Amino acid sequence: MNLRLFSMLHRFGLIATPLVLVAITILSLLPPSGAVTQSWFTVLGDKWGHFLAYAALGFSMFCAIAKNPCQQGCDHTWRRVVRINRWRMVSLFLFILSIGVIIEFVQPLFGRGFEILDIVADGLGGITGIMVGTIAVMIAEHFESRRGEQR
Repeated sequence: MNLRLFSMLHRFGLIATPLVLVAITILSLLPPSGAVTQSWFTVLGDKWGHFLAYAALGFSMFCAIAKNPCQQGCDHTWRRVVRINRWRMVSLFLFILSIGVIIEFVQPLFGRGFEILDIVADGLGGITGIMVGTIAVMIAEHFESRRGEQR
């Protein structure tokens, strides 16, 4: 089975993105339960949850929309991956941030509170996920090119 690593990342992104987005939406809009108290689930823990969820969203979405750097010559530096995908990265970050802002504004309708630090954690998580996705694309293309040279 000769699957390309970039294609596998792309397929992963296409499958994981809707699942992560639905999970974020459902978990963000569920009414708060009385079982979880503020002393148990600290504010920092809440922000880490936002950070990790939006990092997963940023990673999966970047894998789904990233352009293959080998289509324009195989220079496997992070600068080349960023240069080829820079507008996708900016658009993706703005999209992820807008999702976080919209959810925060809708949460009071579901008995939850609006917190600006949640938006900050969402944005930082999105940036981190996009950066990790950039590294994954670069590594995948590096190994693909080395496999091609060995043939």
